[in-house]
Amino acid sequence: MKYTEGFWLTSERAKISYASDAYEIEKIPGGMRVLAPTRKINGRGDTLNLPVITIEFKAAGRNMISVRAWHYEAYASNEARFSLNEGSGKCTVTIDDDKAVMTAGDVSVVVDRKDFSYSFVAGGEVITKCGFRNLSYIIMGR
Repeated sequence: MKYTEGFWLTSERAKISYASDAYEIEKIPGGMRVLAPTRKINGRGDTLNLPVITIEFKAAGRNMISVRAWHYEAYASNEARFSLNEGSGKCTVTIDDDKAVMTAGDVSVVVDRKDFSYSFVAGGEVITKCGFRNLSYIIMGR
């Protein structure tokens, strides 16, 4: 499905909200959870009518990190599903003011809290990354 007309122009039928801040990061069993609002939050008023994307990184095994992102998961879904082998991979999580790092074996995911992005690193090299305008919540109109 096409959401944009070129790179910069959003389709008239799409309302796109991009994750833009790693507002809160918490350690969870087997990984970490990131709450990413779709604009920077400087005060209480900035939270009104604001979609938030939740991203979970979990250690699925040695050198395996699973990623799951969603917006507002409150109701039972009737969509087709299959069971995931989430395993009980061991990981370490370090969270500070600038970044959060989760390491599973030789692979790490690094979340930049200042300029929202995350990257997967192995052997000191970036394997892949998600940054500006890469993660979004999209509502399609008619």
